[in-house]
Amino acid sequence: MNARPGGRICVNSSSPSAPPRMGTVLDVKPGVTSPLYRVAWDDGSETTLVPSMGAAVVTADHAHHDEVPEATFGCRIDVTMREKDGECLAVATLVTPRGSFSGEGESHRHPDDTDVPMIGEELAMGRALKHLGRNLTAAAMEAIEDHESRPIHLLNPI
Repeated sequence: MNARPGGRICVNSSSPSAPPRMGTVLDVKPGVTSPLYRVAWDDGSETTLVPSMGAAVVTADHAHHDEVPEATFGCRIDVTMREKDGECLAVATLVTPRGSFSGEGESHRHPDDTDVPMIGEELAMGRALKHLGRNLTAAAMEAIEDHESRPIHLLNPI
């Protein structure tokens, strides 16, 4: 997220029943991992915002106070890898308002294969992200079933 003083910000709630929160950026300061935004909210309050999922810069065509932009979300997936003796283990982790999700992937180089940098890491990372995707899909299916109080079937599960 890249907002400047005077820019508009929209923060979507993790609760579907809560309306988005709109505000104007007053100041931007450097933070440890991302900028800190001092925001004057439309409800009259003022806070410092550390952007996360659900926060978006409102473009000029949505700058009117009574208009809310389409929901845009961003997230960060952390992938850590350990490599030793031709084997690589990758763990992909995503933290959301609903909880933390992870997936693991491995790769093993055959002893007769040439050691080519990054191939094992890419394969392990791809497998970890695929596993993370399956775990997220399963959690979403469970949440839908809880909400609907009946079994569901996704047309295109991972």
